[in-house]
Amino acid sequence: MEMNEVVLKQRLMDENPEFARLVQRHQQYDHELQNLVNQPYLSPEEQMKETQLKKMKLRLKDEMARIMWSEQQEQQNW
Repeated sequence: MEMNEVVLKQRLMDENPEFARLVQRHQQYDHELQNLVNQPYLSPEEQMKETQLKKMKLRLKDEMARIMWSEQQEQQNW
């Protein structure tokens, strides 16, 4: 991630409640996923949960990227 993307992400976390909520949920899903991955064996239910968490994380990441892209476009139009 480029430095200006890091700065943009931090600014959005500070100024955009929706973006901050998405980041928080992404981190929560990541934590849950790490707990599953660290287990030596996953039951079929846990394997399904792992897949669901990965998909939810990806959706959140896509949404965060959309917000960041939109913000970058607005900045370029100034």
